Formats: sequence, structure tokens, C-alpha cells
Amino acid sequence: MNRQKKRKEELKIKFIKCGKEMIKESGIDNFSLRKLADHIGYSYTTIYNYFSSMDEYLWYVSLTFIEELVEVISISGENSCDNINLFLEKIESYYRYYFENPNVFKFLFFYPLEMPSKDIKEEFEKPVLWNILLKGLYDYFDDEDNAESKIENIGNIIVSVIHGKLLFYFSKKEEIGKEEIIIETKQNIEFLLSVEKN
Repeated sequence: MNRQKKRKEELKIKFIKCGKEMIKESGIDNFSLRKLADHIGYSYTTIYNYFSSMDEYLWYVSLTFIEELVEVISISGENSCDNINLFLEKIESYYRYYFENPNVFKFLFFYPLEMPSKDIKEEFEKPVLWNILLKGLYDYFDDEDNAESKIENIGNIIVSVIHGKLLFYFSKKEEIGKEEIIIETKQNIEFLLSVEKN
């Protein structure tokens, strides 16, 4: 990579990282490309040399949040003694990431974006939580007949439970505490797995 291309790539990454921190701290409702340009010290139009639109830019920012979440989840549960505890600890880490970063949850789940370009879309084809669930569930049901079918159905139910609880929590439509959500989800999952095992 020649020096000019390298500089361009470094500046693109700087725009993405800076926007990520601004959204995390102040929320998407307080974000604009003009504010980003002012914050970094570039003209507003410069950003469009790197991104074709605000939506394309925000898809790149979304990817950095997903990467951060993957990192947080992948280091959780390292001391667990069995697959299910490891599985539950990773789900707890998923919750805690969003509890600590409510602006990230609101951005990723509530902010409407146009469909991304093909290369960005491919990065979102396999969601983080889904990959974690599949690994944990395959470990749990590895010796059973029809494991594939069970895993698909149970995985869908668990993802729905987790995101349903997060939506209730952040919409403030139901008074429920963070710890209560985590405990309830673990109980729901343990019950579901015990029923399916029998």
C-alpha cells in the first residue's frame, strides 16, 4: 500500500472510531457528520470522500460496535466448568454490554438505516449472539438425534427472549431491573434446555 492510500485508510478509520465514541457517549440523536467533522477538525465535505452517504458511514460504525461486542463476549466465562455455565455467562456478558452502553443498543436496534452495500451486509449475515448460541447448544446436544432441528428452534426462542427483555428494559414500558433480567433469562434457558433434554 503506498503512502497516500495508507493515509486515506488511516483517516477513514479515524472517522469511524471518532463517530463510534461520539455515538456511544451522546447517542445517535445527537450525532451528525457535521459534528464529527468539527470534532476531528476536517471540513464536512471531506467525509464524503470516504463514505458515499451517512448510512454507509453508520454501517461501518455499526461493525465496530459488533466487533467490540464479540471481543467482550469471547473473553467471558473462561473459568466456567461446564458448557452450560459458559453459555449462560456469555449471554450475561451480552446483556451487560448493552446495559453499560445504552446508546449503542438504541443505535443498533432502533435507528433506521438503508440496506447496506453487499460487502458490509455480509458482515452482518451471522449475528454474534446467534454464533454463540449455536456453539453452546451444539456442545449441549452433541449426543442427541435431531440435534440440528432442536438447536435451530431453541436458538430462535432464546434470541427472542433476550432481545424482548432488552427492548422492554430500554423502552421503559415495564419496570424490570438489570439483575432481574439476567436471572430470569438464565432460569428461562435452564428450564427450556431441561425440557428439551427429557
